[in-house]
Amino acid sequence: MKRFKLGARLAIALAFALMALQFNQVTAQPASPADPIAARKAVMKEHGRDFYGTATRMSRGQIPFDAAAASAAFSRLANNDVFLASFPEGSQTGDTRAAPAIWSNRAQFEMLARKLTTDANAAAENSKRGEEAFKESFRTVAATCDACHREFRLPAR
Repeated sequence: MKRFKLGARLAIALAFALMALQFNQVTAQPASPADPIAARKAVMKEHGRDFYGTATRMSRGQIPFDAAAASAAFSRLANNDVFLASFPEGSQTGDTRAAPAIWSNRAQFEMLARKLTTDANAAAENSKRGEEAFKESFRTVAATCDACHREFRLPAR
C-alpha cells in the first residue's frame, strides 16, 4: 500500500511538472513562425502582464510587495530572444504598432533590447534584497521600456 501511495504521488508530481513545462513552452514561444506580428503581440502581452500587472502594481502599493513574484516577473522580461526574433525583415506592415525605425535603426533597437535584458536581470536580483531595491530597479527598467516605446512604437490608432 505504501508503494502504491508513493507511486501515485510521484505520478501526480510528474504530471504537474510536465504541465508546467508545457505551459512555459507555450508562453515562451512565438505564436507562429509564419506570423511574426501575432508572435510579437503575444510576447508584448506577456511583458505587459509582468511589467504592469505585477511590477507596476507592486511599485504603486496596489498589491503587496512579493520578492519572489517581482524577481520572476523581471526574469521573464529579461528573456528577449523570442521578442527580437518576432521582428524579422518583411514584418513592418499589417496590424502592428511597430515603428519603421525598428528596421531602419536596427542597431539602436537591439541595443535597447539588450539593455532591457541587463536591467531586468539586475532588477530580478535586486528584488530579492527588499522593496526599496525593487523600486529603484523598477524605475530603471521602466525608463528602458519607455525609451524603446518612444522611438520604436507607433501611437495607438
